[in-house]
Amino acid sequence: MENNFNIRSGKLYKYTGTETHVVIPNEVHIIEEKAFRFCKTVVSIEIPDTVTWIAWGAFSFCENLERLVIPPSVSYIAISAIEGSTKLKEIILEDSKYYYVKDNKIYSKDNPDTVISTDNLR
Repeated sequence: MENNFNIRSGKLYKYTGTETHVVIPNEVHIIEEKAFRFCKTVVSIEIPDTVTWIAWGAFSFCENLERLVIPPSVSYIAISAIEGSTKLKEIILEDSKYYYVKDNKIYSKDNPDTVISTDNLR
């Protein structure tokens, strides 16, 4: 684990730091389940364009997360990726072939019924 990131074979398993602005390292290709779950200090996260996959609950219940930058390289975002991160007010996702942002929610371009939001799943 280096720089508060538990990374193995290109997979980010857990962030344990206390920074407010987090830039995920370029060596990461997959953000695993619950990697940032319940991180209280994180306000902003930037994901590098090396990432293609964001797993279940990756950024869930980050109580102070306000800004999330997702690159167009991400081809999969789990439905509960940002669940419970209710202060999230800026999601930046430009030029993606797979997703778009509207009304602070992430929608799949292939399946408009897929909505990824901060709301609790029902």
